[in-house]
Amino acid sequence: SEMVVELDNTCNLECVMCHGEFSSSIAKKQGLTKIQHPYDDEFINQIRNYIPYLKVAKFLGGEPFLINIYYQLWDLIIEINPKCKIILQTNGTIFNEKVKEYLSRGNFYIGISVDSLDKSNFEYIRKNAHFETVMNNIDEFIKVSKKKGNFVNISVCPMQQNWNEIPEIVKFCNEKNVFIYFNTVYTSGFAISELSEEKLLELLTYYRTFKIAAKSYIAKRNSRFFRNFISNVESWYNVKEMES
Repeated sequence: SEMVVELDNTCNLECVMCHGEFSSSIAKKQGLTKIQHPYDDEFINQIRNYIPYLKVAKFLGGEPFLINIYYQLWDLIIEINPKCKIILQTNGTIFNEKVKEYLSRGNFYIGISVDSLDKSNFEYIRKNAHFETVMNNIDEFIKVSKKKGNFVNISVCPMQQNWNEIPEIVKFCNEKNVFIYFNTVYTSGFAISELSEEKLLELLTYYRTFKIAAKSYIAKRNSRFFRNFISNVESWYNVKEMES
């Protein structure tokens, strides 16, 4: 009833915490050969047999809106099983007439990656992205999804490079009436769990000063996820405290 699709690493960004397996742009800079996926028309025909039974199909990348075979699969889902939820994670840089047309036809639920609301830090973290373009596209994704009665979520990678912005991103999501998700970053030099005991205590103290208004269902849920994130930071702090 559920399928997770991750077939290609084609991506236009070189996010600082990412690597070549997930970004063709990073792989190219590293001199690595572009991954040639083995998925052909026969694969599409095989997938066709499963589509009538799907309730959820999740698409990951790379950047899904730059992966041609995904459009073929979306066409099949829309044709055979239009009620199937098509969930995808995008970097938010691509919104054009083709994307808009697919979103209007299919039962899409969009996740958008945002790690900073500061232009310079955003463009440092998500290299090759333009802050204003992504912010505008977020509004477009929300507008189209609202017409369909579907939701949008913002996925955040809390890191050493943006830890002080997390509460503001939660508030931003509440203002936009979208869900927030927190990813755990393990990349060395970026992972919050690598920070010293003293620095983790600074993070905890900072986060605990924030009282985020939560009246709507989405805001309450986002507030809960923020508290869960704080609990993760606390667990990393406790480990460092025991080691000292």
